[in-house]
Amino acid sequence: MHITVAKFGGSENVLTIDIASDLSLKDLKAVIEAESDFGIKADEMSLFYEGKFLEDDSKTLAQCKLNDYDLITCQRSTRMLTYLKY
Repeated sequence: MHITVAKFGGSENVLTIDIASDLSLKDLKAVIEAESDFGIKADEMSLFYEGKFLEDDSKTLAQCKLNDYDLITCQRSTRMLTYLKY
């Protein structure tokens, strides 16, 4: 399966990869880190497909209903901190 990965906010940063549909999202993130010049580590990466956050890293590309030549958007994860007041 061919997947195109674009870095959010950067039209010049595009990666096209040929991968198996049974690859997990976690493994896909590792491939993107290794093969792209996005500058995002796999454990800091968020992936989006059709505007939806691909949250469960254990799911395969097939389980996420990705098809040949689909586009995934990649961005650095943002962590929100919650402060509790006592």
